[in-house]
Amino acid sequence: MHENVHVMPAGVVPPNPSELLSTPTFRTLVRDLSGLYDFVLIDSPAALRYTDAALLAAACDGAVLLARSGRTRTTDLAKVSQKMGLVDATVLGAVLVGAKSTDR
Repeated sequence: MHENVHVMPAGVVPPNPSELLSTPTFRTLVRDLSGLYDFVLIDSPAALRYTDAALLAAACDGAVLLARSGRTRTTDLAKVSQKMGLVDATVLGAVLVGAKSTDR
């Protein structure tokens, strides 16, 4: 680990993660962490399969979508972006991962 990087593991998955992520307590946690750190990055499960990603994004300043080269379809990105909009989450952009330097 790096000196100025702190990690908070998720721990045991509760039976009702979506309900917990939509509580005022979770929003307060994110706000408090934002006051302590320059950046707070939250990793989420696949946004197309689970609502957790949209709920997390709604509690944050913005979301960055990850797209896997050769696997993620643009229609899937559009669906995820629409899901984010339904909870008033701000999509800041997307990052293409797994691309070869020759994939231009």
